[in-house]
Amino acid sequence: MLRKSMEWRKEWGTDTVVDWDVPEVLHNYYPVGMAGHDKTGLPVWIIPYGGCDMRGLLSSVRKCDYIRYTIRVLELSRRDMAKQTQILGYPITQQCCIFDLENFSLRHVTWKPAMDVILELVQLYEANYPEFLKCAYVINAPKVFTLAYAVIKPFLHEVTLKKIRIFGHSGWKEALLEDIDGDQLPQHWGGTRTDPDGNPKCPSQICLGGEVPKRYYLSLSKSNLSKLTEDNNLSTLTLSKGGKKRLKFDIKQPGSHLKCGDL
Repeated sequence: MLRKSMEWRKEWGTDTVVDWDVPEVLHNYYPVGMAGHDKTGLPVWIIPYGGCDMRGLLSSVRKCDYIRYTIRVLELSRRDMAKQTQILGYPITQQCCIFDLENFSLRHVTWKPAMDVILELVQLYEANYPEFLKCAYVINAPKVFTLAYAVIKPFLHEVTLKKIRIFGHSGWKEALLEDIDGDQLPQHWGGTRTDPDGNPKCPSQICLGGEVPKRYYLSLSKSNLSKLTEDNNLSTLTLSKGGKKRLKFDIKQPGSHLKCGDL
């Protein structure tokens, strides 16, 4: 498992992903942010997933960029753990996550490309960040969430499942404050913190997501596709359903960009 993870980290460039030039749409519309630390010093991340426009994001960036941004968040958390370890004088190796499902509906998961990415991220997390999670609070969970959770659950390790606490629209604030001081949470999530303008959701810290403007959407015009098919360096590959093929590229020119995606 360690060997596979080391190879995976090399393949995705996890040691430098924090310095990656993030696409603007992910920076503005990928719902996530670090709120503060729990009572033991662990980083606390808030993911307002109910405000996520998965269709819009995956229409605006390649799937690999969406995954890379998620990896970047995990590596930022790892860096914070290292700082906290130095400050507190004892090892900090885990994080807490708060998944807010306010406004969640089945549209978040019934679009197959979105569910495929979610499952891929779950497996990525389990394989490469074992014991990274102390506790995941799922709050404001509507009844329809049980359907989505039933799909995801088989991909989660039993140890991880025991760390997930699911709440409806009540009871979660008290649970959060048992582990996290109020001054480490935005007011909207049971704490006391607000932005300088008084916003209780602290959007300066927590990206709230929202509908992605169509101006960000990727497009491939017929003229561009025609030019692509006339390229002498073009090669084609046909895969059966569920098939995989590893591709290797010899990059000789510094500053080159490699993009991937489905046509």
